[in-house]
Amino acid sequence: AAAAAPAAEAKRKSTRACAEEIGYDGVALFNKLFHDDMRMLLTLDKLWVKHRAPIPLTHAQALTLAAAAAAEGGQGPLLPDQRVWSIAECADKFTASVQALRARMLKGEVCAWDKDDDTAMDFVCATSNLRSHIFGIALKTRFDAKSMAGNIIPAIATTNAAIAGLIVMEGLKLLRGNPTACRSVYLSRSAAVRNRLLIPAALLPPNPKCYVCSHEPSITLTANLDTITVGTLADDVLKKGLGLVAPCVSYTPSAGRLVELVSTDEEDLEEQRAKIFGRTLRTMSFVDGTRLRVFDDLQRFNFELVVRHKGDVPAPGFVIGGHIEHEAPEEKPAPAAARPAADVLDLTDEPDESAAAMDEGEEAGAGEGSGEHGKRGGDTEVASQAKRPCTVRR
Repeated sequence: AAAAAPAAEAKRKSTRACAEEIGYDGVALFNKLFHDDMRMLLTLDKLWVKHRAPIPLTHAQALTLAAAAAAEGGQGPLLPDQRVWSIAECADKFTASVQALRARMLKGEVCAWDKDDDTAMDFVCATSNLRSHIFGIALKTRFDAKSMAGNIIPAIATTNAAIAGLIVMEGLKLLRGNPTACRSVYLSRSAAVRNRLLIPAALLPPNPKCYVCSHEPSITLTANLDTITVGTLADDVLKKGLGLVAPCVSYTPSAGRLVELVSTDEEDLEEQRAKIFGRTLRTMSFVDGTRLRVFDDLQRFNFELVVRHKGDVPAPGFVIGGHIEHEAPEEKPAPAAARPAADVLDLTDEPDESAAAMDEGEEAGAGEGSGEHGKRGGDTEVASQAKRPCTVRR
């Protein structure tokens, strides 16, 4: 009965109370956590019917397990954090870290957990390995313990690190004022290509037909102005089709006053959505060839959107870029005999077929070298707006 009383009293005390009572002595705290508490757990017989019972461990016993762990390891030359500590090393790390944390507490410091705090990490790694040894669980390295306790993925030399280094090397060329020396470098999965892992390639020049790379980007939108609405233009064309985040659209109708069609301000946008997003572009004074200025400050991207009218447009009701036959003008050209002898400069709205064919051939040739360059917004391929040809008739 006399022996049961101290055990019941110890059971009621918290670990902090016991540590304060013994003055945070490392050896005494070691024996309390890994010997006395384990003996108390052994008194609960039902816990160990299907599970391995713990083996209590004193500080003196732990110091004798150094040679056995060293002979068992055979780990070879490893970094300190990648080597499994012996039980004796865990005991030494435990007592040393307890004393270091006690010294901080006496100075008034708050002992907060931080995975980058070496003292705190030593305490956690030593304590977890000692309990693992007692319960027959495999020990972990300090590296593994830091990964689990800090809930992190360790930063090791991976493909991302290699690519980051290559980017820095190319950036140094720019800082030295030698942009022509920059190269595109590809990292191969194996050394099968020319027995090299890193494959450099010359940089491709900006594609003049790409509305991101070109100096004055211009995109053509073909739609039926009598059916397409302002909401379709803002949501389906600009956001879904072209991948804009917060587009701002303005244009100048025939009256000559600048009109903001789509705003980036939330209050103005809600008002526009309620008043004009359901209206067709025709009711907004749009005609064939209306030009819009489109900005997206979040992506630092702006371009000109040229709206062309076509009565019959396939689903989804508009075409972004690409080649599409527009409706022929109603006026028929004068017969050849009636043409005046003097030079007449004819600015036609219809693209010349031979020029269009030549542009298509050039675009196909450029596409072979540029790959996906000039594509944006899923499968939508955008080509720059070709200038209207100027034909001289004699």
